Amino acid sequence: MLMNARFAMGTEVIQGRNSIEEMGAVIKSLSSKPSVMICTDKGIVNAGIAKKITEQLDENDISYQVFDEVVPNPKIKTVEEGRDFLHKHDLNLLLAVGGGSSIDTAKAIAVIHAGGGEIERYEGRDKLDCDALPIIAVPTTYGTGSEANKATLVTNEKTKTKMVIVTPQIQPTHAFIDPEMMVKLPAAIGAATAVDALTHAIESYTSKIAQPITDGLNLHAISLITMNAPSAAMRQDDYESTTKVAIGSTMAGMAFGNTGLGLVHAISHAIGGITDVAHGVLNAILLPYVMEFNLPAVSDRYRQVGEVMGVDMNGISDVEGAKMTCEKVRELCQLLEIPTRLKDVGISSDIFEETAIIALKDGNYLRNRREATKKDIQNILLNAL
Repeated sequence: MLMNARFAMGTEVIQGRNSIEEMGAVIKSLSSKPSVMICTDKGIVNAGIAKKITEQLDENDISYQVFDEVVPNPKIKTVEEGRDFLHKHDLNLLLAVGGGSSIDTAKAIAVIHAGGGEIERYEGRDKLDCDALPIIAVPTTYGTGSEANKATLVTNEKTKTKMVIVTPQIQPTHAFIDPEMMVKLPAAIGAATAVDALTHAIESYTSKIAQPITDGLNLHAISLITMNAPSAAMRQDDYESTTKVAIGSTMAGMAFGNTGLGLVHAISHAIGGITDVAHGVLNAILLPYVMEFNLPAVSDRYRQVGEVMGVDMNGISDVEGAKMTCEKVRELCQLLEIPTRLKDVGISSDIFEETAIIALKDGNYLRNRREATKKDIQNILLNAL
């Protein structure tokens, strides 16, 4: 019997090559006199990607200011600087252009602009009790998912933790999935963020509260990402593969906005708060090791994941099929030339105990189908070292 469940939707997704040409009309539909804050980072500006957006705004006589101080794993300081920038220029709409850090920063700025005070007071679910400025998201990498859900992550450097803030007011009104914004990604970034998106889909599919709608989104996302990530990451002219991986990433974002994630994210959030290593890279490294740990609790679902990844499961038991799926994930990571060990990104065993303690407090751990102890997490990290 199918479970009772809720599935929340709220972001209008506009996808396709040159879809950003609709940007002006969308912005004008949200405000009669728009004044836009473009929230991005210096890399996006220097690469000329932000210019593609500002050209659209110029063509539509929309005023804007560019805030390009976003950093990886957004910090409280950056969020507060962004709020002050927004106030200084009296802006009334947030346009996030970049990876997950840019989108999460824009969301966090919207929170403290609307509710006032310090961002820490909004950690958790539904702590904002008023409307926020509209947010439009233009992802320039795969793997964020933030363009299609109501969550944001902010690093608290004092506590060395990532604060999760979930509230419907910060769900982007629109997301533009335009391959022109992603097709030239450096191979290493394309590969890591594609596997980050795959991680979202697999963890959402195996969440304790997975449901039929999220299952459909996740299985199709897994297929799109697996079949297209190598070409999308390694070539800089394959618009079809880029589009398919980007759509898969957004589908997974829609799904995990309803299901939460799992132990991979609980651990990567903990490490990211301590070390500042890129979130997508951590997820890509950790995924196969956490899958092996989770296998006894989700062998049937891992078998289904393997089927949509192209593994022949004919006559294979769930457990054997799940093992083949774990191996398929490893093969994909190797094909994409992603770092396979934590030591490859400068992480040592010195932080493993602290990481395990923090990970067990992460909300995503609560959605993991297999319970873990501090020792379990330390062993996963040792295996991944």
